[in-house]
Amino acid sequence: PVRQERSGVPFAMSRPDDGHGPCAWLTDCIVPLGVASCCFLAPLCSKSTLRPRAWAYNKLTTWHVQNAGSCCAAPLEAYTYWFDMTYDFNPTDGRQMFCNRRDQFGGSYAVLGKVCLADADAVNKRLLEPMDRGDFLGATNMRSEKLPRDASGVNIFPLALPSGDVPGQDGRHAAFRTQLSRFIFNQEGKARAARTNLTTGVLLSRVASAYREAHAKGTEDAIDDFCSGPLADFVLRFIHWTMLGLNLGDDASDDFKTIKRAYFEPGPRGSSGLLYWLWGGELTSLALRWVPGLGTALGKNERNVQAKALRQLQATVRTPDQVVEQDFARAAAVYDRAPALEAYAVDPSLHNCPTKSEFISQLIVIVTIAALQGPLTLLSYLVTPDIAGSAGTWHPFKGIPPDFELPLDDRDKLRLVILEVARLYPPVNGTAYKTHAPVTVPNFAGGADHVFPRGCPFKLSYVCSQTDPKAWGPDPLKFDPYGNADKLWGGNAIFNGFNSVGDKGERICPGRELALEMAIDFMQAIHAKPGSSSVVQKPSQKPGSRFNSFKGKKPR
Repeated sequence: PVRQERSGVPFAMSRPDDGHGPCAWLTDCIVPLGVASCCFLAPLCSKSTLRPRAWAYNKLTTWHVQNAGSCCAAPLEAYTYWFDMTYDFNPTDGRQMFCNRRDQFGGSYAVLGKVCLADADAVNKRLLEPMDRGDFLGATNMRSEKLPRDASGVNIFPLALPSGDVPGQDGRHAAFRTQLSRFIFNQEGKARAARTNLTTGVLLSRVASAYREAHAKGTEDAIDDFCSGPLADFVLRFIHWTMLGLNLGDDASDDFKTIKRAYFEPGPRGSSGLLYWLWGGELTSLALRWVPGLGTALGKNERNVQAKALRQLQATVRTPDQVVEQDFARAAAVYDRAPALEAYAVDPSLHNCPTKSEFISQLIVIVTIAALQGPLTLLSYLVTPDIAGSAGTWHPFKGIPPDFELPLDDRDKLRLVILEVARLYPPVNGTAYKTHAPVTVPNFAGGADHVFPRGCPFKLSYVCSQTDPKAWGPDPLKFDPYGNADKLWGGNAIFNGFNSVGDKGERICPGRELALEMAIDFMQAIHAKPGSSSVVQKPSQKPGSRFNSFKGKKPR
């Protein structure tokens, strides 16, 4: 159960003045740094240091956000992020770190160099308030110098711009959202997205055929290859067709190759390396070079989760900036002749309305970070077998339970099934922002109330908020789309997966309806009988047989 009050447990943050005072440098920086460093090698073979490490991270994060101007703040931020990713992040289930910390410290704690809110009420409250994300969007900080800018050099990246009544709000976020609704998410886009549209119908038919071939092979590798190949190509083509009216054609077309290279080649590390600081891979490479025996220890721990995380981070290298920037420039040239943007015009009534070139540069980065990644991840969860049990306090769920009968002839119920999958395994595990005024967090990390200063980075954990018993009942990990119907969709919904509280919030994903309609059509298409003219027929398999034929490796 989630505990808000943890003041009596070991490693609680019990002092309200953490990070301040004449002794803070010693008690909240040097001592925790020593504790974390002493725990360096132990996690490679044991989890016994999990709680003292988490305590140290809480202290170190509190100190570096309270002393942001110190020369030690930036190195400490990178240090805590690297240790989190190295020792507590599970590469096969990214939710565990957040939920384990919630079980240890309650509704708030430090993670990845940020203050994390895990309580559903606190997350919902913040999502309905004005927000300034700054450079803190994502697990690591963004490289602000690489974000799109206007002719005067001002950052115009919409996801990072402030919204609502906060300092620095200059109308750019609202202007972009207005233009996005006017030229992208409009009636013409909805018509293109309809399953009766010829191009959309062909895309659905092709991805359904590829899925049936992968499923017939009956192996996890086949589904993995489907998700990284035909499914990724389907989402790429669908997004560009429905949003921009761009029919990317077959695999040999110049437009398809240009757009695919920009977003998927040389892989996610390319765009991530341009837009984000990749502390994990860079610091891990240094650690493997400098720490005697660390490489050998990793080699002998093939089954160890932390060892896998280290090897994964070591492989995370940055593609040269110039290469990614050239790919984005080629994609921008394709966007410039998109039918949806032919009539684009600056609206003089909108303060700081983007020009067409500025709008395209904004759109490319949003497609990179959000429009492609979220839907692709969600669809991959919908076709991935349910995970069997694993150790730990967090229930390992991914996908639809194999004995659940899909309501393929009822789009409203199928939407609930899709949302329930997204609730239990969020494609986007949370969002980040910076405080525009001092914020008091009650019982921070199970201890006393704590005041964090303006500019402090916060993380809102959807993984935790969407499995909070106070909001989702005594058994929040149960797959129950119909029992949770009112909380997933409608006027009383509290689902956070679209950066909102149901359908409320200034930062709500503008592609919410498009993504859900695409997922519904996708599920109906891949489970329809081959050769059927309808995509709403019942599946040919009996309930419970969708994934039972998988053989070989154990489903993840």
